[in-house]
Amino acid sequence: MARLLVDDEGEPRAEADLPWLGGHVLVLREHAAKVLAPLLDRSGELLPLACPDADLWLFNVLTVVDALDEEKSELVRFDDGDILDVERYAFRPELADGLTVFKVPQLLRGPLFLGDEFVSAVKAAGLRGPEFIQLWP
Repeated sequence: MARLLVDDEGEPRAEADLPWLGGHVLVLREHAAKVLAPLLDRSGELLPLACPDADLWLFNVLTVVDALDEEKSELVRFDDGDILDVERYAFRPELADGLTVFKVPQLLRGPLFLGDEFVSAVKAAGLRGPEFIQLWP
């Protein structure tokens, strides 16, 4: 197995501070974990990953809030009524406002939701890797 270390032009690839593993989990290099720990500690726990090439941490979100507004969201459902996909998210502001990182009970294996404070902290620290998409005002 080989790792991709250069881009198409042969230039060294920059390491991401928050390497992408999927929208359901947050992986951080040690520097990012230290910078973001004060925020993340409010919503879950940082767990060390066994990786021979880097000091990596996985954020295990423990904050689950029933903030998804199913009536205002555009949902695709299975026949049994469970959610298959969300085409447009809407959240109940009285439950979602002020949260740092959270999941919703309808999508426990689905995406993490990141609050404005978290996104601002990542940008202010100049951390590389993530691009954020505004899902909801």
